[in-house]
Amino acid sequence: MITNHSVFVELLVKHGADPWIKADKKSIKKERKEAKKESYKRCSGCNKSGEKRCTGCFLEWYCSAECQKADWDTHKGECKARREEYVVVEFIGQGYGYFNWESGRVDSGKLSETVSSKAASSFVVKVQVSLGDMFGGDDVGDMMVYNKDRTVKGMISVSNAFGSKLDNIIRTKGFQGAKGYFYAMKKKNKTFVNQSILPPETW
Repeated sequence: MITNHSVFVELLVKHGADPWIKADKKSIKKERKEAKKESYKRCSGCNKSGEKRCTGCFLEWYCSAECQKADWDTHKGECKARREEYVVVEFIGQGYGYFNWESGRVDSGKLSETVSSKAASSFVVKVQVSLGDMFGGDDVGDMMVYNKDRTVKGMISVSNAFGSKLDNIIRTKGFQGAKGYFYAMKKKNKTFVNQSILPPETW
């Protein structure tokens, strides 16, 4: 359970919310299965299952280096266009709150380091829209973003064009209208995110 306001977490737990409820893995698996019927993790060369990604755009899947080489003449134009779809994410300094599974307490902290030196060059990020408006708040502009191992974590505001667009994508196409997963990459200490939403993950 994570929010950019620890007071919301404390309020929910105080009034009986169960922080131990896990993600709806059944629904997540269903969405991922449906996505694989289309192009997600499908080799662009032979249409078989693929686990390797183009290292240029990180959006095209392949089953082998041979299929990728054979498909390059077809993909290279699209690859260049997709690379241009990545937008630099500008993190804003914000506090955060979360339920600590080990201690059973609500903890809070400051997002002082947004991109760790240990972060991989490419990864998937989870972007969670602000739920403050659900609790009577007016701070709907902050979204939390982080990757699976938390080597990238920070807050994004919807006051800029890209943040506003991500917020709208998540609320209309994201999992339960609250979170979305996107490909991202780190270059020269900057984090770039592609606005094409992915099937949900279980984390």
